[in-house]
Amino acid sequence: VAIRQCRTRDKMCVITHCPADLTDVIHLYPFSMSVPDAPGASTFWDGLRRFWKKERVDAWHQAIFGDLSGTEKTENLICLDPWAHRLHAKGYFALEPVRTDPEGKWMVLRIWWLKVNASGGAVRLSNIPDLPGDVEPADYGIGMMNFRTQKPIRSGDEITLQTPDPVNLPLPDIRILELQWMMNRVAAMRGGAEPDDLEEDSHSSEG
Repeated sequence: VAIRQCRTRDKMCVITHCPADLTDVIHLYPFSMSVPDAPGASTFWDGLRRFWKKERVDAWHQAIFGDLSGTEKTENLICLDPWAHRLHAKGYFALEPVRTDPEGKWMVLRIWWLKVNASGGAVRLSNIPDLPGDVEPADYGIGMMNFRTQKPIRSGDEITLQTPDPVNLPLPDIRILELQWMMNRVAAMRGGAEPDDLEEDSHSSEG
């Protein structure tokens, strides 16, 4: 049901505007971490609680696991074309939530290309870097294009998500988008792996 609702809501790849029948429905918070007590997910959430305020981590956790649908809810899904899906999963870009409509009819995201650490390895959450605006995806042999405008997707480009029915076809949950925003920056630092390998640090961050 959630997948069908997501396709009905988005109608196309939200980044490239690729037609709906060529898109994938992707999880913002990964399905592979859908069991919160599993070793990888448990380590990840424990790591978050070491570096962020309890209220913020609890809000992220509640957004995903606060009902029986878990990761399989419309609020955790967006449509991306297969190439954009692969790049997002590998941490080559992240979506920053920017503005939301109080009535839930639209939201604006900003895309950022990320520097990917080829060496990978464990990551300290307190070391998540500032976002450089000059990352050239072509340096990694990748890129995306808006098929309507025929223009390349660049860091700082804004993307508007809309829904005709905020109740039955809700937009992504802003809390899950915030978590994705953090997770993909960690994934880039780890060379594209999921952020379940977190090191302790003597300094905390409330980012």
